[in-house]
Amino acid sequence: MRYLLFTLSILFCQLALAQQKDIEQANKLYLQGDYINAIKKYESCNTNDFTIDDKKKIINCYRLTNQLFKSESFLNEVSSATKEEIYCNYYLNLLIQKKDYTKIKLLSEQGILKIDYTILKNKIDALYNDTALYKIDALTINTEFADMGLVQFKNGFVFCSSRPTNKVVERKHSWTNQSFLNLFYCENINKNWSAPILFSPEIKCKFNLGPLCFSNKSKDLWLTENYADNDQLSSEKKFKLKIVHYKFIDSKWTKQKDIPFNNIDYNVAHPAVSEDGNTIYFSSNMPGGFGGMDIYISHKTKKGWSTPVNLGAQINTLGNEVFPTLLQDGTIYFSSDGLIGIGGLDLYFTKSINENYLTPINVGAPLNSTADDFHLIYDNKNKCGHFSSNRINHGLNDDIFKFVKSDIETNDEIKTTSSDIKQEKKEDTSEKRIITIIDKAENSPLTGVKITDSQGNIMSISDSNGMAEIDSGINKIKIVKDGFNSKEVVFNEFKNDYQFNLKKNDGAAYSSWYKIIYYDLDKSDIRKDMAKEVNDIVDFLKAHPELKITITSFTDSRASVNYNEKLSQRRTNSIEQFLLLHGIPKKQIAKSAWLGEGILVNNCGNDIPCTEEMHQLNRRTEVFVSGISK
Repeated sequence: MRYLLFTLSILFCQLALAQQKDIEQANKLYLQGDYINAIKKYESCNTNDFTIDDKKKIINCYRLTNQLFKSESFLNEVSSATKEEIYCNYYLNLLIQKKDYTKIKLLSEQGILKIDYTILKNKIDALYNDTALYKIDALTINTEFADMGLVQFKNGFVFCSSRPTNKVVERKHSWTNQSFLNLFYCENINKNWSAPILFSPEIKCKFNLGPLCFSNKSKDLWLTENYADNDQLSSEKKFKLKIVHYKFIDSKWTKQKDIPFNNIDYNVAHPAVSEDGNTIYFSSNMPGGFGGMDIYISHKTKKGWSTPVNLGAQINTLGNEVFPTLLQDGTIYFSSDGLIGIGGLDLYFTKSINENYLTPINVGAPLNSTADDFHLIYDNKNKCGHFSSNRINHGLNDDIFKFVKSDIETNDEIKTTSSDIKQEKKEDTSEKRIITIIDKAENSPLTGVKITDSQGNIMSISDSNGMAEIDSGINKIKIVKDGFNSKEVVFNEFKNDYQFNLKKNDGAAYSSWYKIIYYDLDKSDIRKDMAKEVNDIVDFLKAHPELKITITSFTDSRASVNYNEKLSQRRTNSIEQFLLLHGIPKKQIAKSAWLGEGILVNNCGNDIPCTEEMHQLNRRTEVFVSGISK
């Protein structure tokens, strides 16, 4: 018996060592970017032997090969164990794709998903309001391989595809086990697509080519491709993406000087270039961003391309913002998996006004689906366009789709690219509120003033005459400009024209900075999920000792007026004491106030039925810069 037990013990040890060796091999394949083979190796292992770090790698393998649905159990475990925002967002995205709102609500109640379920569900439901507005058809040029990124080129179209090219040596991508992307050209004649052919013999790369765009009447080409030389490996031993520029000279495409912000250690990809060639938007995971891939802008000057500028938190998220396309009127379409959407990558659009970007608008279904939807080009004249999506075949391959407004017949030739889909989605005949913003001290119009809703979403920005317009149905706004005191306005009646004066703030550039701390019912202690917010206040004040702040607290309408006033005082004291205990001098706290239920952010007054989520919005402390410490 002892011999048998000893033999079994050796056998179990050998099995455990073999299992650990398989996991190590899988991890090595993951680090090499060979996600297909890494998945095969992980799937041969016993899941009980995986660490949290192993499970994160498995999630990323499935995510990067468009198989996120296979990682649900791992996402559940990692999100519950770590509550890391990025994996919680992946999990939320998957549950939205599956329309598993019961699970989303449960996880939000457990504090794993940091969302307001009611607001999220209402926003998603609204994205399905216009599902019959556009007719969508897959193009006949699609294959069983990846086809995406269609753009117009003269009388035809250029797109990217991983279809075989009949080369003697056909390289395959370890992510997808398909050929690398190449560029193809085709035409549409009388609604019939010609057989695609390789676009140009001068444009080639050992690895991926595309997506791309054209400028200067199709004489300039801007293209995403991989670094390919052995001395161009990143510190992670991978070939990253870069943007290359070609010019059509003497009947052939000639490569130009590399764009200066390409870098072998991070991706610079998905160019969208203005027709004059002087502005480029692109996607990158360069250091200093908000999350995965962010969208940046650079301008061409006499000295060359300017240092890229991140479009900011209004556009970019913890997730990925990718595939920007630029229309002639300045509208920017892009895809994101970090903003609220239907699932996967969703299509959004925004516009720059005085270099401020309007809050992105989700184009909704049917253009968006629970799969990845991206790279949209639009023809306002014919009310049609094209986009790419992996909504067919369980998300495993990309295809190109045509969309057209349901009551219009068009051919497939795109004449122009201008305006935006939002105007087609809903014909807005409502009256507008015209708002003029004046600098009180100078008695002159203020340009670049942001008009936001109560959640901080930018609805309009004042022009050079200080004028902005919003829909008449919006009854509460906030007027914000750096260097001036913000102003909140509630409209009780409708008229066409309004004028508001803004007073300069001694805090100048920091006048729009503010934080909101939320509380549990009848509590004044700082919740764990608010720790980051109050620590951000500490860090901000230590970084700017010249500034002073105002702290004002509020309650919801439940309980008596006198009780709520005292409760709001305790909340203000709680924040003030936290700041003082963490080294913030008293002189930086200009004013401490408590207003009880005096200012509600919604209509949840006495005896008015409201959800708990709506009451939560009123249980708060607001902190903002109010001047300079003397």
